[in-house]
Amino acid sequence: MDVCVSGLMVDLWEYESGAESFVLAEMDKGRTVRVVSSPAARPQPSRYADVGDELRVQGELSKTGLVPTIFANSDGITLSTESEDALTVEILARNWNLFEGDCVRIGGVLGIDGMGMGTRLFGYNMNCSLSLSMEGIDASTYLGERVTVTGILAFDQGTLSLVLSLRGIVLDS
Repeated sequence: MDVCVSGLMVDLWEYESGAESFVLAEMDKGRTVRVVSSPAARPQPSRYADVGDELRVQGELSKTGLVPTIFANSDGITLSTESEDALTVEILARNWNLFEGDCVRIGGVLGIDGMGMGTRLFGYNMNCSLSLSMEGIDASTYLGERVTVTGILAFDQGTLSLVLSLRGIVLDS
């Protein structure tokens, strides 16, 4: 059956054959689908997409295995929205297990939590936040500002909290 789906890319594998496989997730319902992409005229997704980006895929759906799989070629795959616009603090907090260990790029407001626990990245509506580990990065000039950060998401077993280990930070314009 031919289908057209959109979702956030949460995993990606490249094969020596030139084929790629990635997982798309629908964040509202937590459903996932595996996509197997063969090379065609357009570049493969690994050349232009990152974890957290929203992709649109046109291909053929197969439900013969345990996980639904879409078989497509690279011409049927397009980048809809980059992660800093598609992935929110709320989505990341709600679906953290899909992004654990991944490097993500996400926007938010940099602030200090009210409990003295350190610097956090708040969602734009300020109702959700992630703890930040900022080794070697001085973010004090960004406090209260809208920023885009790049970091690796981890679940800290000691504090039972999500921690984004910062790799970079830029002020939104």
